[in-house]
Amino acid sequence: MLLIDIVDKSYPGTLSVLDTSLILTLSANLNRLILGRVAKNFLEFLATLLLISFLLKLNVEPIESIIGLLV
Repeated sequence: MLLIDIVDKSYPGTLSVLDTSLILTLSANLNRLILGRVAKNFLEFLATLLLISFLLKLNVEPIESIIGLLV
């Protein structure tokens, strides 16, 4: 609905030209894209935490060893 408000305020009268279903489809696709990126970033974050947890359980203390394992 935010997209409809933006279009209506930015270009008055265009809602009569634009199909409302098209605007709702664009809005849904935008929301899906944003949620997809958030989910991907969250999964990458969890994978990083899992890797750090695994390395800590191995008792790898020197930072050079950790960098060597990651590269």
